[in-house]
Amino acid sequence: MKIVKTACAIIIVLIIFIGGYLTGKLTTHETTREIAFGFASKENTEQINYSKVITDAKHQDIIDNVMMIFMHRKPLQSPNADLGHPDTYLQMKSPKQSTLLINSKLWFTDEGAVIGLCNGGGSEQTEYFSINQEDADYLKDQIDIADN
Repeated sequence: MKIVKTACAIIIVLIIFIGGYLTGKLTTHETTREIAFGFASKENTEQINYSKVITDAKHQDIIDNVMMIFMHRKPLQSPNADLGHPDTYLQMKSPKQSTLLINSKLWFTDEGAVIGLCNGGGSEQTEYFSINQEDADYLKDQIDIADN
């Protein structure tokens, strides 16, 4: 009789342990998307320092909002910005898959912002888009542009 009780106790403990382990595995939030905001170095303007990184594990809402901003951009034929000197750089990455999803430059204007999406090579492969003032202000809030 003691053997049956001991076996039942061991089985119950194993069930509880396995249940806790599986719950932990299913609810663990692994970073699948991250946004990095960068600025040109003051010493070397060719170098970009990505000083702020936001991950979906901590701020899924910010990642979603930035994705929506990029989805609702409008094509722009002639950008009204100093194309040689962007205000900030923005990259969206998937660390889990080691891929760069978005590589862009941002110029803030009086009407909103200009987005330059880099599609490979040099500046001739950059496509330009515009976003409204509300979206531009949201991006400014996320990168703390006044500090840079």
